[in-house]
Amino acid sequence: MKPEDFKPDDLFTQIEGLVETVDAERRLRERAEAADRAKSDLLSVVSHELRTPMGAVISMSELLLNGPLDPTQRRYAETLQQSARSLLTVLNDILDYSRLEAGRFELDRAVFDLHELVKSVGSELQARTREKSIEGVVNVEGDPPRHLAKRPAIEIDQSTAEAQQRAYIR
Repeated sequence: MKPEDFKPDDLFTQIEGLVETVDAERRLRERAEAADRAKSDLLSVVSHELRTPMGAVISMSELLLNGPLDPTQRRYAETLQQSARSLLTVLNDILDYSRLEAGRFELDRAVFDLHELVKSVGSELQARTREKSIEGVVNVEGDPPRHLAKRPAIEIDQSTAEAQQRAYIR
């Protein structure tokens, strides 16, 4: 651009356009942040609201297991309880995720019984695979410690169980 071609009005128009663009981007960012906060709040509220009835399902299954049951009924009640506990773990994970997004997450180390966890995974695996006439086996080898300090997070890949005739978790 030659000095004689310079027009101050063009410069002011460009500056005004840039200011409008920056303002529009700021407003969009604020809306996106508000939507993200609303999503985190919703996840937190929903997970809290679902935890209460899930606690009732777990408690009722414990009461049921403390009563007289035939072996089939006991297996059903144990599966119910273990599935409810698994769902409660998912709800806790959702709550943790919403806290993480909100910057309020604190990592807690919980001691858990590895033998009970393996038994729980085995029961859930067998319940899932029994329906499809697949044999589900959980085999613990060696002498692992009974109690560990970590939040348990085990997922069974259902597509793997469906695709194989025998499913193993090692």
